[in-house]
Amino acid sequence: IRMLQNGAKGYNIKEGLLSMRAGSDMYRRRSGSKYAASQRKLFAYMKESGFISAADYVSSCCIRTASSMAPNMLREGLFKKMLRK
Repeated sequence: IRMLQNGAKGYNIKEGLLSMRAGSDMYRRRSGSKYAASQRKLFAYMKESGFISAADYVSSCCIRTASSMAPNMLREGLFKKMLRK
């Protein structure tokens, strides 16, 4: 975030750099109140530094909190179907 705010340019490359498997442990690590709190802290930092708006902060916190508190099977399904196309 600080690099982008200081003028660095980001770029998404088309080729995959890693080939990895994501097991149920990965989805479990992205769960619980501790994980949700760490995400809220990150988004709070992003909002305070002007990287995201207050509306982005609220929507991001709601989405991440709901995801982290959802049952593991639901979270795994969401990750596989919606985020990893």
